Amino acid sequence: MAFDYRYFGASGGEPRQLVSVAAQLEDYAAAIAFARTLPEVDPERIVVWGTSFSGGHAVAVAVADGRVAARSRWSRRWTDAPRCSASCATAGLGQLAKMTAAGMRDAIGATPPARRRWMLPVVGPPRDRLPR
Repeated sequence: MAFDYRYFGASGGEPRQLVSVAAQLEDYAAAIAFARTLPEVDPERIVVWGTSFSGGHAVAVAVADGRVAARSRWSRRWTDAPRCSASCATAGLGQLAKMTAAGMRDAIGATPPARRRWMLPVVGPPRDRLPR
């Protein structure tokens, strides 16, 4: 079974293209719960799979669920701290400072009374995703 996270693809939700790890983990858990209700599915033989960022979700969801028979992921960079750190280091201190500032701007904007998230594109040419 494949599904789209809320805010992405054919799913609902606004704003579009919002990355919310908590919401994505809920969506993953809901998909597993739904799969277990299907008559053609053995609820004790559920396997979760994810690629890239979703590969990390597959690990977290399998652990939280406790009944998932197996999980598969393709996301070495996101679960390997030395590789992730090296990847961040190649961005340079200037880009890391900009990413930190973007995260802080979003966190502050999300608190009451503002409640306005600061959005960045999720995909684009190399380095184009980073704030300027």
